[in-house]
Amino acid sequence: MPTFLDELFTPFCVKLSAPAPPMAFGQIFRVPAYYPHSRLQIWRPKVFDPKLNIARDFNLEVPKDAFARRLPYTAPPLATNEEFLGIKAKKRPVILIQPPDPKLSIVPPIRGGAKLVRNIAPVGLLYSAVDAAQMSKFDTVTGDN
Repeated sequence: MPTFLDELFTPFCVKLSAPAPPMAFGQIFRVPAYYPHSRLQIWRPKVFDPKLNIARDFNLEVPKDAFARRLPYTAPPLATNEEFLGIKAKKRPVILIQPPDPKLSIVPPIRGGAKLVRNIAPVGLLYSAVDAAQMSKFDTVTGDN
């Protein structure tokens, strides 16, 4: 029988005052998070120019030569032992384990105007292993791992 968070914690939700209090251990947030899967997928080009080492029109596949290609790519720049991983992410609930380090907020901006989000903190992802019909959400390969 599954256990739900609102059954474990009472009261489960408390309306926050504005502005929100600083982050603290145990707070629940909804953030984009990596969606794990059991088979590594890699972006590989459909079109590759071996003279110029330029790759275009990528497909997701599970290659046998992962991280050990014969030729590097110059556009996009990628060495023979580097790959573009095909990963999924979606917004899911997480529990804050440790608030962000305040020292990160004083890191100077990067040259070129790139944006760096400094709210980096360790979190614990919340997953359910069964659906409403009590059927496993994971295939047997993932479950066995």
